[in-house]
Amino acid sequence: MADTRSKRGKDKFTEGGHSYRFDKFSADGRLKFWRCDRKRVCKARIHTADGRVVKRMNDHTHPGDAAHLEVQKAVTSLKERPANTQDSTGQIVAVIL
Repeated sequence: MADTRSKRGKDKFTEGGHSYRFDKFSADGRLKFWRCDRKRVCKARIHTADGRVVKRMNDHTHPGDAAHLEVQKAVTSLKERPANTQDSTGQIVAVIL
């Protein structure tokens, strides 16, 4: 479900050109609560269950940025690649892109 990670290794969820950071679990542990990546200026939130959005709250106060999300996905996959690989830099970049 989390296709990107934050700088501190926290899960992020992308949907509709927007990125959400994991906030917390529901009291019963079935739902995940996510808040917009730009939480200082945007109050949008979603709830997910089994990787599906089950509830949306508030509208985004900013446009989505699909290009930025693609960059985040590439950086995450690069960081999660084993550090002890024998591949050259060019080979790693070619696989990711």
